[in-house]
Amino acid sequence: MNAEQIRYLHAMGIQPWLLNTRQALSTRLMVIGETPFIGRADALLTAMLESIGLDRNTVHVTDLQSSSHLISQQIASLKPDLFIAAGQQAADFLAGTLIPIIVTFHPDHLLLNPKDKRKAFQDLQQAHILLTN
Repeated sequence: MNAEQIRYLHAMGIQPWLLNTRQALSTRLMVIGETPFIGRADALLTAMLESIGLDRNTVHVTDLQSSSHLISQQIASLKPDLFIAAGQQAADFLAGTLIPIIVTFHPDHLLLNPKDKRKAFQDLQQAHILLTN
């Protein structure tokens, strides 16, 4: 599902994550961004996940533009083994959860600051290690 489709569904009052519930329930990883993953940022997130062998369709991705109540419901429903917090606001939101959190840069930041891509890749490698153990 691309960003335009997601915006359309949001405008219609439909939560896109509900459309993939069956597939998303098997996910072990949940990515939460401080802002939406749209356009080049979405493409970069997909490439980042693929760099550690993950198919974007098996990872639940959301952002803080959704209500905190909705995100909490998603977390309770999905029961992920690991969070990736893309940005400090996402990390702050997840603080206090009992689920491990890897904090990294949001793809929007990486597009503006490519020098940080190496650190983000190291963060993703750490996530891969946690997911495979």
